[in-house]
Amino acid sequence: MLPKILTTIGVVLLLASAVFWLRSRPVEKGDLDQAVSATTVPAVDIPTESTMPEPVEPDEPSIADLIRVVDAPDEVVPEPPVAVRIGGIEVEAPVVPVGVEPDGQMEIPRDVDEIGWYSFGPSPGQQGSAVLAGHVSGSGQGRGAFYDIKRLTVGDPVEVDHADGSTSEYVVVAVQTIDKGELPTDEIFRRDGGPILTLITCGGSFSRSLNSYDSNVVAVAVPIEAASETDADSQ
Repeated sequence: MLPKILTTIGVVLLLASAVFWLRSRPVEKGDLDQAVSATTVPAVDIPTESTMPEPVEPDEPSIADLIRVVDAPDEVVPEPPVAVRIGGIEVEAPVVPVGVEPDGQMEIPRDVDEIGWYSFGPSPGQQGSAVLAGHVSGSGQGRGAFYDIKRLTVGDPVEVDHADGSTSEYVVVAVQTIDKGELPTDEIFRRDGGPILTLITCGGSFSRSLNSYDSNVVAVAVPIEAASETDADSQ
């Protein structure tokens, strides 16, 4: 009986030693390879051309698409803008150069009857997007020059007068109301591509607690000659 007990105790001690050694030794690459090979990876269905959904055409072009609609001509350096006229909404307002506020936002003239031209970007007629921004209204001042920008329609003319007495003529190609958090600023303030005129004001819902609108109205216009070429190409 005693030899059997001793034999059993010996076996138990041997197994315990083996378990301790396996737990205490460093993990080797072979162990990892074995573990990975034993892992089951769930199958993923990769869509084929026959199973992929049909692309959905947007109802209207995005502002980013419109910024690129005109081919870039040879670079010109027109004089700064001094006035803008928009017959469709009866706007005739002076344009003044503006920069950037301390918080990083584009500066807007304090006088709601004036329009600000972003002077760190292109001038109207240069390659890229020339930005003109104005107020919807102002406290104690009434309606601003861009109050009715949201009423613009495709085809409305826009004229920009320059300091040298010349005039750049544009045609509106889109008007959109965009949440301020989704405004494509990289596209709106781009400095390359064809000449685009971008008009911006506030829109959407007004928060009295924040004293601010939640959206922007963005109108995009292209040079009248570019619009004529586009119409000819589409016929």
